[in-house]
Amino acid sequence: RKDEFEARGFAWQYFTFNNENDRFTIYNADTDSWMHPQIRDVLISGTWPYGNNPPPPPPPYIGPGRIEAGSPDSFTDGAGNEWDADAGFVGGSVVDRGAISIAGTNDDRIYQTERYGMTSYRAYVPDGSYTVNLHFAETWTGISSAGQRVFTVTAEGVSPAGWANIDVFAEAGGRNVALVKTATVSVADGQLDLG
Repeated sequence: RKDEFEARGFAWQYFTFNNENDRFTIYNADTDSWMHPQIRDVLISGTWPYGNNPPPPPPPYIGPGRIEAGSPDSFTDGAGNEWDADAGFVGGSVVDRGAISIAGTNDDRIYQTERYGMTSYRAYVPDGSYTVNLHFAETWTGISSAGQRVFTVTAEGVSPAGWANIDVFAEAGGRNVALVKTATVSVADGQLDLG
């Protein structure tokens, strides 16, 4: 029931399911994370099936793994790839810069929204090796030269080559220019962690 989900720290969302591959999300306030269970069968009843216990862990989120950071809406890019709404982040704030033009891409929308000041990101995935692409564009007008914003990103606790001391303005060649950082990341604990 809705009140039982909320009592356990979950935010409730209503969805219409069209087929077995449709997805829904549940927010867990205790862990500040979103779960993306894959639906196979749906049984609607008036009782919580786990008694006084929390539900079992959700099945891993399996998908293309594209996240439209900073956006409450999903997005389909020019190649037909679906980007999910902002999810999996801990902390930070979001901003939508609107219809600004971004050089170096055919999909400006990916770079017009952002999440900044976050502490981490987590995606539940099966163990294995993943290609992780981080998409950046320096869109804040307060940055006007190299060296004004420099940061490091880690994946599974280490900083892949090229992910330390990232200066988007310097590496992209200015403001409102797309920059993509790519690394192969091995996951052995069922969750891909970025920090």
